[in-house]
Formats: sequence, C-alpha cells, structure tokens
Amino acid sequence: MGTVPTRKPLTKQLSSYFLSQAHIKHTVFVILGGFSAGFFVWSLTMEKHLFHALIFQNILYPEQRITLLLFLFVGILSALTCWVLLSILIHGRGKPFECTMDRTSSWIFVGVLFWFQPLLSIPAIEVYYPFQIFILLVGMFILISYIVYRIGKQSKTSSGRKISFKWSSDKISLFFVILISAGYALFFTVYTVSKHYAFHSYAFDLGWYNQVFYTLVHKGWPFVTLYTPLSHFSNHFEILFYLLAPIYAVFQDPVTLLVLQSLFLASSAIPLYLIAKKRLHNNFLPVIISIVFLLFPALHGLNTYDFHGLVFFIPIFFIMFYFLETDRVKLFWLFFFLALITREDTPITLLGVGLYTYFIMKKYKLGISISASAIIYFLIILSIMTASEGSENYLNVALPESQGFTGVLTTLITNPFFVFKQILFNTDKLLYLFLIFIPILFLPFFAIKEMILVLPGFAIILLSNNAAFYSIGFQYSAHIIPLVFILTIAGIENIQRRWPQLKNTVIAITLLSAGILMNYEYGLILSKRFPGIPKASERENIAYSFFHDIPGNASVVTNARLYPHLSGRETINLLYRIDEKIEYVLADMYPPSPALDLYETVYRRHMLDENGVKSIVFGLINSGDFGVTRYDQGFLLLKRGHDISNNQSTKEKINSLNFDSQIKIISYFTDPAGSIPEPYLSVSDAFIDYIDKYRTDIIIISVKDDATKRLSFNCKKYFVIRGSRINNLKKRGSYIAIIHNNRIVFEEISNSSAIRIDNSASEQIRPLFSGSSLEVSSAGYSHGNHSSIKINEKEYSQNQRGFNVVVLDSSLRVKETASFDMWEKVYAGNE
Repeated sequence: MGTVPTRKPLTKQLSSYFLSQAHIKHTVFVILGGFSAGFFVWSLTMEKHLFHALIFQNILYPEQRITLLLFLFVGILSALTCWVLLSILIHGRGKPFECTMDRTSSWIFVGVLFWFQPLLSIPAIEVYYPFQIFILLVGMFILISYIVYRIGKQSKTSSGRKISFKWSSDKISLFFVILISAGYALFFTVYTVSKHYAFHSYAFDLGWYNQVFYTLVHKGWPFVTLYTPLSHFSNHFEILFYLLAPIYAVFQDPVTLLVLQSLFLASSAIPLYLIAKKRLHNNFLPVIISIVFLLFPALHGLNTYDFHGLVFFIPIFFIMFYFLETDRVKLFWLFFFLALITREDTPITLLGVGLYTYFIMKKYKLGISISASAIIYFLIILSIMTASEGSENYLNVALPESQGFTGVLTTLITNPFFVFKQILFNTDKLLYLFLIFIPILFLPFFAIKEMILVLPGFAIILLSNNAAFYSIGFQYSAHIIPLVFILTIAGIENIQRRWPQLKNTVIAITLLSAGILMNYEYGLILSKRFPGIPKASERENIAYSFFHDIPGNASVVTNARLYPHLSGRETINLLYRIDEKIEYVLADMYPPSPALDLYETVYRRHMLDENGVKSIVFGLINSGDFGVTRYDQGFLLLKRGHDISNNQSTKEKINSLNFDSQIKIISYFTDPAGSIPEPYLSVSDAFIDYIDKYRTDIIIISVKDDATKRLSFNCKKYFVIRGSRINNLKKRGSYIAIIHNNRIVFEEISNSSAIRIDNSASEQIRPLFSGSSLEVSSAGYSHGNHSSIKINEKEYSQNQRGFNVVVLDSSLRVKETASFDMWEKVYAGNE
C-alpha cells in the first residue's frame, strides 16, 4: 500500500504562504481592504467639520491623528484575521490551502471600496472639486471591474461553471423595466409638481410654455406676451405641440405639462431596453442599461428644469431607432417625422442618423433619404425663422467670434483647429463631457466608427457660446442623451466581439455601479443632493387665494415665480412691462425662498430683487392709475381704476417690512472647504444682472477695445428685446447706448470708426439731461481704443476694455460705475 501524504501543520502553511513572493500581492489586497475599512469606520466617528479639515487642509488634532492610525492598524489586523479564518472555514479537501487563501483575498479586497465612501459623501464636493471627484470615481470603477473579474474567475459553481447572472425570461425583464420606469415617472412627477406648487417654477420657462399651450388651444396659434407679444414659433419651431394640445385641452394647467414630461421621459427606457436586447442577445445587460439611463444625471436635469418641448425628442428618437434596427421602414419614417417636428434644431441631430445609416448600416438609399430630409427641413425652417422676429436664436450654435449659421459652417470648414480649441480648451465643456460619459463608463468610445451618429448633436452643444447648452441642468442635453445610449450598446457589442473572455457580469456590475454612484453625486433619485419634496411656506400659500381674486380673462403682470400659476391667459407680463392694457398687478414683496440647486440660481436671474419690485410697485401706487384691492403678508394686488384710499397705508406697511439676510441657495451647496458658494457668473450674465438691477434708472454704456468676444446669446437677446441692434456690433466695434425705464432710448454703433455724442444726439435723450451736459465717446481697438462718459464735464467712465457703465438716478446723480470685460471668462466684480 502507498503512503498517504501528510498535511503540514496550519501554522507552517500560513508562514510558508506569507513568506512566498508568489502570494505577496494577495496579502497586499487584504491589507488595502483592511486599511480602507479602518478609514471608513474612523470617518463615522468624526464630526463633519473636523473630517473636512483633514481632507481639505490636512488639519487634525494630534490625538485624533493617533486615533486614525489606531483605526487603520485595527482595520488591517482585522482584515488579516478574517482572511485566515475565512480560508480555514471554507477550505476543502483535495485543494491546496494557498489556492483557498488566494481566492478569499479577493473577497476581503472588496473592502478597499469603503475608502471612497467618506470622500464621495461630502456635501457639494462634486460642485467645487469636480475633476478630483471624476478621478476618484474612475479609479473606483476600475477597482470594481477588477474585483468582479477576479471573483468571477476564481469562484465556480458545483458544476464548474463561472458564476453569472441571467434572467429567466423576456417577460420578466420587460416587466422589470416597465416597473422601474413607472417608479421614475412617479418620483419625478411628485417632485416637479411639488416644486411648482412650492413656487420653484418660473416664467422662464414653465410660464412661457403654459401660455404657449393655452393660446394654441384657444387661438390655434401659440404666442407669448412675457416681454412683448411674440409668436412662439419665432423662438422655437415646435410643431409637435399640435399633437400634444388635445391632452392639454382636457387639463389646462402647468401641472399637465410637468406630468407629461416625466411620463414621456420614463417611457424612454422601454424602447431603449428593446434596442439593447436585440443587439446584445441577452436580457440582463439591457435591463442594466435601462436602469443606468433612468439614473442618468443629465436626464434628471432636463426633467426638473420647468418644462421644454425638446425633451420629447428622447422617447421619439428611441422608438424611431428601434424601428430602424428592426427594418420597419414605414414606422421608422413616421417617428422620424415626429422627431423632425419636435424642434427647429432636431434636424441637425437627425442628420447623424442619416450618416449612421449610410456609413455603418450600409443602407445607402435610406441613409441619403434621411440626410436629405433633415437638411431640407432644417433649411426651410431656418428661412422661415430668420425672416421673423427671433431669428437671433441661431446665435445659439455660433462660436463667440462668429455670427449666425453661415459663420458656424465657415469656421468648421476653414478653421477646424479653432473649433477644436473652443471645445477641448474650455473647462466647462470638458466638465460637461465627463458628466455625460462617466455614468456610461466611456463605452461609446469602444464604438468609434459609430460615433458619427452623435457628432451633429454634439456640434449643437459644444459649438455654442451659451453656457446653458453644455450644462446638465438644462434641456439641451436631449440632443445627445438618446444617441450616447445607443452608442453605449454599440460599445458593449464591440467589447463582446473583441474580448469574448470578458464576461457580461463584469460589464454589467461596473456599469450599474457607475450609474448608481454618478446618480448619488450628480443626480436626484434619493441622491445626496436631493433636497426632499419641496413645500411652500405658510406665507407663500397665501398666494393661492390671490390667484382666485383675478378673473381668468384679465390681463396681469406679476413676479417671475408667480407667473406660471397665472400664465393660462392671453395677456400676462413680467413686472418689467406694464402698459395701458394691464388690468391687475400681483406682486410678492418678499425675496424668494432659497434655490434648491445651482441651476435654479441661474434661471432666477430673470427675477427682480425685492428693491426692484418695490420701486415698480411704488411707481404704480403713486401714479394713481392703480388702487390696492388687497394686501397680506407681502402679497399685493393692484387693480387699474380701483379706489386709491388704501394706497398710502399699504406703502407704509411695505416700507416696514424687514427681511433677514437673504439665503440664495440651500445649505447643501456650501463649499466643504469653507467658502460660501456663489452661483457661477460669466461676464455676460453679470452684465445682464447689473443692468436689471438699475432698470428704472438711467444707464449709459460706452465700449472700449472690444465687447463681443464672449458676449453671450442671452445677453444679446436681453438687449434686442429692449429695442437694441446689438447684433450689428462686430469685433472691436464702437458702441454707445442709453437705457431708461428698461428700454433702449438711444443707441449708436460703428464698426469702422469712433463715435461721440452729446445732449443733442436725439430727441429721446434731450429731456433726460435737461439742465446738464452729457458727453459720451466710444472707440474700438483700431479706432482710438478709449471710453469716456462725462456728466457736467466730469469723467465717470472706468475706461476699461469692454462695456463701461455709468448709472444715474432721476436727478442725474451718479449712483454707480462699473466695467465688464467680455474677454474674461469669469466675472471678478468691480471695485
């Protein structure tokens, strides 16, 4: 009989294992897992401000640092102990003990992920340190994929197959996708409707679109009166609204629009799942892709910013693409048409479908037909819109130094390096690209050829000098969200083909982790920045009783955040614009409650502050044209021709109001390193805010050097609405303007010489400066390069590059001076 090999004692096996260089990496894995777990547990014992002091300033009391070292040591020791005990417990006969130790080391190594949690959970760290967070997240995803790969490689079932996940049937998978879509719809319906009822919706854009639908239903043609009577189709050509109007006609309320928006976006996950299932030939990965789509931060951003017709492009595109993939040509053309009429710029995005069909799918006739249809429709709509008011909207897709569609096309052809520089050397655009691609693990880049699909959509986003276009908090991402998810599917398909040894489980778990973590950092579904369900204060709820006091057919002016609630009528203006047709004025004299996120602070810039509201309201009361019908806790209702006996006493009540220091945004967005957050302001945004602040005064503007380099579309639109021809100002041109009562009363532009004016320049400015002397000059860089604004022979212009501004009150006393350098990216303020 042969001899039975004797087993080494456990202590010798362990010492042999730890001394072997072949197994040293497994020991390192366990040590890192224990180290990370120790750090995680220690962070739970620390007060927030002390933990932040360590992370951002490396400040920690000596005894606390000793405690941290102790936790790290205990964590490592505990991990090593658990490793050995776990290996002994699961070790089976017939297998070398070192193989068991190698296998269990991967399980302990999972603990390394705990190191990231305390850092990622710091409030607002993703706002102030986005690129550092991106590096952390990418590192975490690499670790997750590596851990899943190792565990999958080492763990086998009793039959010897690798562990993997499978769904038992198509029906279960589809039912699960429908279920999570319904959950998404419920969450965002409740949240967005609650935001609206809590006065966190605004004239731009829920009020605008509610009036669009109201006038479409009642008049057959959509128009708005927010600033001035204007056809909505001169702003956005959204023919699709005629198909949605019957739904709105049944429930004529802004809430209908918010509910429709959430339902349509939620439903997008179903055709996305069907596309992924067809191409990936399994049920598990398509479900994961659908989950990641519903967790996508950019989707949450456009879902929560009021209402926009562009968002309907997402579900329509997915259905259209599904029919393209399944060769149902007639149904494809039906949904292609619906996508085409969604908005005036969607044909540009759809051009990518034509290119994809031609070059990737090799369906040449269909590809040419799609491309030709998109181009022809776009040119027709472009010619219609440029022939009407609002044609300046096509500055959206212009580079800062170009003008209009022709300028964009010329720059693309003649100076591609300039385009490259505009995109990749712009920090905000890079940040946007990371926010788009990190949640989907950059998988579209594994389908480089197929990227032709998304190039026109990205052109709309990245060629723009309007910062809202490349922000995930606004609606413009609808141009690319469905396309990048199609490319995600294509990227996974290519990975499966090129690296068949890489299991779907690795891709699925890593992709799901990316979706969950990016939602936690930047999304809203139960994320760390989710502010909870908003509720109006007791004072704000009083506004609803005021709404009932205004007849449904009456013309009204009101604050931006009250505007959506009253916008279902033919005539409603913001407080800036009160003409003889206005019957009622409803004003909230209080500042708004804190914004729920940084994006809300951006679209609040259209709002008057409490001093601006007070100035306008007192002017109306003093005029005698309006009488106070009701006043309650800061809410004031005026009616034209009403008894004025309560006017004076109401003024005294308003003057007695005292506001605590205004909090602009919820406390979450405080810089964790200690600074107080301020909303990001470009120089153009700051210029708009400044002019808004003094809209009831006299504002004199003179340009030195150049004022066009980063002059945004929104800034130009702001001036055009007030009667300006600022679109005619070219690079290094000369420019003078005088604004009074929120209107351009005088303007002179020269792109070929310096300009100079005085009191006698026009009939409009002569009465404003009666009894005083005025001399204003402007010279662009090549025409003298100076700015001068003299009142009674005294110089007040700061004579800086860009817009120089002097503000006068009604008695021509200088209130303030400022300058805005349009070559600077960030507004640094004025001394």
